[in-house]
Amino acid sequence: MNWLDTLLDRGREAKGSAPDPLPVPQLPAKPRAQPAIKTVSVQTAAPFGSSPGAVTVGYYSVQDDVVVMHDEAGLQTGKRQHLRAGEDPRGVAYRLTRESWQAKTPDFNRSLNYPSVGVA
Repeated sequence: MNWLDTLLDRGREAKGSAPDPLPVPQLPAKPRAQPAIKTVSVQTAAPFGSSPGAVTVGYYSVQDDVVVMHDEAGLQTGKRQHLRAGEDPRGVAYRLTRESWQAKTPDFNRSLNYPSVGVA
């Protein structure tokens, strides 16, 4: 008890009132457990000749029948989709990752690989 509490208690005694009960501290809400973040790999370029191909990785979690996409740091990206009955969360994450990659990568200036047919 510090000097201010003592002074307030003496003032209450002088008025004839009982001291106010101490407020009960409110405990913070129990934080929700973070769901496990899983990965899905999406092929973005097939192997051709000396090129090994390319893949991009998507990060996702499932919360209450909703697939939630994450970035590399584990933060939510805002992309989410409700699962339908019997739908595979990994398949939904695959599709969302592929759509996200296609939106970032313009397809117009891609290299065109034609097989050699031997006709001149």
